[in-house]
Amino acid sequence: MSTLTGRVTIDAPIEQVFLYMDDPRNQAVITPALSSVEPISILENGGKRASYRYAMGPIGLTGEVVATTYIPNQAITFELHGDLSGTIDWEFEQVDGTQTRVTYSATYELPGPFSWPLCSLLTGPGIRRYNRRQLVATLTELKKQIEMSAD
Repeated sequence: MSTLTGRVTIDAPIEQVFLYMDDPRNQAVITPALSSVEPISILENGGKRASYRYAMGPIGLTGEVVATTYIPNQAITFELHGDLSGTIDWEFEQVDGTQTRVTYSATYELPGPFSWPLCSLLTGPGIRRYNRRQLVATLTELKKQIEMSAD
């Protein structure tokens, strides 16, 4: 399993940031390698279930996310099912009343041969760098999208 964590502070109230992230389709707007996200259903806890298409370099990955934790204006945890397995945690924290700190944490297992020990040893560092760049780009785009909509 690999873990990836990042944080960004956004000049917008927590309600606005959470509302943006509550729409699964916005994940495809902010995540460069995520080509599509389609909502499937709203769950009893208020969270969403959605399908996704993701590209890890030249490799296309598909699956579903299910919001197992959904606390408005605080947290959304998605379980990943399909080609990728693991969890994605989004945490939202109000900072000084006008800003929101967003923390992204993902724990995931790579599919098929990428999880094999030898392949993991050879490709792991490159995949980790790729995923780190994706995370930085995602958080940067999240900040941009929300702050642009506030203007």
